[in-house]
Amino acid sequence: MKISFISFLVFFFSLNYANAQFQDDFSDGDFTNNPSWHGDEVQFEVNSSNYLRLASTGTDTSILYTESSIIRDTEWEFWVKQSFNSSSNNYSRVYLASDQSNLAGSLNGYFVQIGGTNDNVSLWRQDGINLTEIITGSIANTGNSTNKISIKVICDLDGNWQFYSDDLGGSNYALEGITTDVTYSNCDYFGVFCKYTSSNATKFYFNDFRVGSIQYDTVPPQIKNIEVLNGNKLRLKYSEVVEFNTAEDVNNYSVDNGLGKPNTANRLNSDSSIVELFFNNGFVYNQNYSLTVSGVKDNNGNEMGSTVLPFLWYNIKQGDIVINEIMADPAPEVGLPNAEYIELYNKTGLKVNLENWVLRIGTSDKVLPSAEILPDSFIIITHEDNENVLSAYGSVLALPSFSLKNGGTSLLLKTDLNEIMHFVDYNLNWYKDDVKVDGGWSLEQIDPNSYCLGIENWAASKSLYGGSPGSKNSIDKLNEDKDAAQINKVVVVNNQSIRIFFDKAMDSTIAKDPNLYTISHTIGNPSTITASYPDYRSFTLQLSVPLQLGIIYNLKIDKSLKTCGGNTNNIPLLAYFGIPEIPDSNDILINEVLFNPRDNGVDYVELYNNSKKIIDLKYLRLANWSDEDNNYENVKEISEDGFQIFPYQFYVLSTSNSMTKKQYYVENTSNLVEIESMPSMSNTEGNIYLITNSLQTIDAMNYDDEMHYALLNNPDGISLERISYNISSFDKTNWHSSAIPGKNAEGFAGTPTYINSQNSEMIVNESQWETSPEIFSPNNDGFDDFLQISYSFSDVGYTASISIYDSKGRLVRRLIDSKLLELQGQVIWDGIDDRGNKANIGIYIIYVEVVNLNGNVEHHKLSTVIGG
Repeated sequence: MKISFISFLVFFFSLNYANAQFQDDFSDGDFTNNPSWHGDEVQFEVNSSNYLRLASTGTDTSILYTESSIIRDTEWEFWVKQSFNSSSNNYSRVYLASDQSNLAGSLNGYFVQIGGTNDNVSLWRQDGINLTEIITGSIANTGNSTNKISIKVICDLDGNWQFYSDDLGGSNYALEGITTDVTYSNCDYFGVFCKYTSSNATKFYFNDFRVGSIQYDTVPPQIKNIEVLNGNKLRLKYSEVVEFNTAEDVNNYSVDNGLGKPNTANRLNSDSSIVELFFNNGFVYNQNYSLTVSGVKDNNGNEMGSTVLPFLWYNIKQGDIVINEIMADPAPEVGLPNAEYIELYNKTGLKVNLENWVLRIGTSDKVLPSAEILPDSFIIITHEDNENVLSAYGSVLALPSFSLKNGGTSLLLKTDLNEIMHFVDYNLNWYKDDVKVDGGWSLEQIDPNSYCLGIENWAASKSLYGGSPGSKNSIDKLNEDKDAAQINKVVVVNNQSIRIFFDKAMDSTIAKDPNLYTISHTIGNPSTITASYPDYRSFTLQLSVPLQLGIIYNLKIDKSLKTCGGNTNNIPLLAYFGIPEIPDSNDILINEVLFNPRDNGVDYVELYNNSKKIIDLKYLRLANWSDEDNNYENVKEISEDGFQIFPYQFYVLSTSNSMTKKQYYVENTSNLVEIESMPSMSNTEGNIYLITNSLQTIDAMNYDDEMHYALLNNPDGISLERISYNISSFDKTNWHSSAIPGKNAEGFAGTPTYINSQNSEMIVNESQWETSPEIFSPNNDGFDDFLQISYSFSDVGYTASISIYDSKGRLVRRLIDSKLLELQGQVIWDGIDDRGNKANIGIYIIYVEVVNLNGNVEHHKLSTVIGG
């Protein structure tokens, strides 16, 4: 077959040009084909987001190259991300043209350097080992913790170079510079070069390489964003650099509502795609306007048509952008990817740029890059490794460092002006579901307009997928924030300072007014007030007069106090406080214990202040006792900030106040104390110790399920109540099942925060032995469920045995046998015989034998009746 010479030349050059130009977005998952890359292959990978990523270790230099042989009439375009602040030892190069494959050695060609000492992007020529910077960039900056930059370089047939960048990683290019250089017109290779220290050996990313013929611009500019800077100024962001004369011609701009054209129009020198318009006659706050733009051209002469843009002068305020969903524990997966995220929701009708906003996770601040959140829309914040898998659900803002604690942490969103936008402090109780708390389900906000409510406005997602990122929450409904604030507690910091804790976030400006607070005993108003940041739930009051020991002070707060949600009180708030004292043994008693809660319930321990002292719980701990180690274990802090308990009052400790209130009647909700965790409380047996910080035992008790009323069918959800304050907590006869059904409708038996259903203050009359009541009915109904056998002696050293007989003289119960008794006290009979059965209705004889230290013996016969 014959081939003409001309046809052969056309075929030859077409083949060579096809080999010279290429495009690679790594969507095939590797870099070995189409095109094939070579060099330090083992030090690179294509990650799950289809980015070419450096995956090296140590301090080194790594290269990767592919064949490319064009320079003139060529356009290069690519995307780079460097998740570090660049330096002289941490930067990258993209070689546009090289005559050698070893990009780390001597070569002739051109490259773009991303980063370095000056934290910029620049275009260089390399002559052997000599480097010459031919365009110094001045727009894109690589001095951030995360840097996403798109680069475009053009070289025409005459060797005229144009260098563009977009420091947001998009295609809105700004001109970095122009030059002419005709040194080289031929090359063989294109590639990447990474210089790094060990801490950045995995933080280089590349994508969207395109090398080919110049794409000439025929598209007119468009306005990508309009921003209201203040009441007189607008900022327009164009899709490209705009021509100076038409961009600054005020006749090309007009605003309705009588404003007309601006007084000045200025194209920024720092970014020629931005124009600022100034109007002497300012905008009316919160009024809708329309800006009409026409006649503006780009540098290629493309002229835009008439464009109408609505805008509004509105200063974004707290709660306009809210944290709306939290996926802290995505495994095991329900339906969403195994990826942690936070979702933000824009409640306003404005497009908001989050650039330089701060997301604080715990104590770690994340400065957000430029990212727009549209009106009435969502944005998902996650780790950059999850960007690809979560982008299917909506707009994603990816961070190089992002991690949430499964058990909970605080989240603070602040504007670029350091103003609080939203604060939440979530924990496992926010799920309100024992199953979903184990993972795979997100926390969702119920009503975005009630963002101040905290736990009351959050719950586990009900979505079939485990969450609803990028869309309306599955539990979204009206949940109005109507309630005024209540005082949770007041603690004494020192003798001239107290701290008030509210149950809601407060309007801090109002709450810091000293005139709202009045303290009794001639103290009056505080001198200064400081607020807790950023939750604004507690305030510290400095007093001008010192507090005195032994006085219970009254604090009154004026009703004009306002919550974060804007709610005010109809009446003044009242609270009490005083200087706390150190407790001694038995000053505080363990009074009630729930160790076997029902489904979704929590254990609780009730304390009774059996003294005249004000005592602060921050000096106390709950613990277990280990007989094996002969020491305390599982020691738990009760209140880090403090919680004052007052004489002869009851206080309940649990991990969930809300669950205790849900399952039991709680008479004094202000006496519920929520603690982070409880000591071990087995459902069958165990112990509870109340100790001081210095490990002094204040009170303790052992429990087991046999201490419950013997005829109970199911002790779940039924507490053990102390019968007498004067009998040892270790005496198992001093404990009895709480009466059923209690004061609540669901049949739970317990009396948290009020007097026990089985309580009996010891009554000792003139006689040495007495029974009360005359008739008792051991049916656990809370009324005369047990017999009290009271005694008193004039001297110590008495040992007693007590036996109970029925009316026919048959032994029913040996109650105590040769037990050393105190000077006065009580012995309890719960109506159960020695076989564990309930004794029959009838008359019973209590036979008491007492022996003193001298061997003298006394006998007493008492009687009682078991009724129906």
